[in-house]
Amino acid sequence: MIKILRNISLIFGIFVFTLSLAFAEDITITTYYPSPHGSYNSLQTDKLGVGDNNNSGGLLTSADVPTTSGDAWIAGRLGIANGANDPTTLLDLGLAGTTGGSMKLAGSSSGNITINTAAAAGTWTWTLPTDDGNSGQQLATNGSGVTSWAAANSSREMKDIIGTAISEEALAEIIKAKVYRFHYKPKMGTGDSDTEYVGLMADEAPWAMHYNCSIVNPVNTLGYMVLGIQALYHRLLVLTQAVKVIRLDQKKEIQKQQDINRALQGQIDMLKSRLEELESKQAR
Repeated sequence: MIKILRNISLIFGIFVFTLSLAFAEDITITTYYPSPHGSYNSLQTDKLGVGDNNNSGGLLTSADVPTTSGDAWIAGRLGIANGANDPTTLLDLGLAGTTGGSMKLAGSSSGNITINTAAAAGTWTWTLPTDDGNSGQQLATNGSGVTSWAAANSSREMKDIIGTAISEEALAEIIKAKVYRFHYKPKMGTGDSDTEYVGLMADEAPWAMHYNCSIVNPVNTLGYMVLGIQALYHRLLVLTQAVKVIRLDQKKEIQKQQDINRALQGQIDMLKSRLEELESKQAR
């Protein structure tokens, strides 16, 4: 009889436990280190530490977990939407051919800035400068992805002056330069292959280029333009002076001729007067 009652109690206990699982909304599972591997549909935590964040080289401890609520520390690399591939950098975003890498930065008061890669992004590395640059500088590259800050203004204090340029030499370079109409090849130059451009070729006008004769040099193009105008001005000035001299000489010649004409006219008038006197005497 006692054995039967025990069996009935065991069955009833299992039934009650099963019902409690069926109607329960939350199940709390407490695990202990070392915890077994597992898959979870949902995982929530107040603070998260992944890996040996304090570089102790020993067992993971509370020192490897952040102390501020909502923070997360990751000692290794993180891949997001990278096709379950091992990340190759500290942060891998997207998977080439499947998901483009994208990152959004929100303003503290309003607005968002989204940074996306091109669909055909290519494979290259971009190295940022070692500082934040100076006022008026712009970001430049050495052609291999290594960037630095370069002067974009023309302040005297930013230059080591080595002399003045010769305007006639600049004009000679401008005169012999060939100017072409062209379209940029797809994904080259400005990236706009539809617009028709008018300009020089780098290999034919190195004076207008910099960075190993590959990029238009706006400083030189302005300088040569000013020098060319100055050279033309000097030529026009010389021509103007020559014209003035010619006109002055012509004026002198005219004046001289007029003086001669007046002298001749005086002689003619004098002879005419004498003839009239002789004719008058003969008539008497």
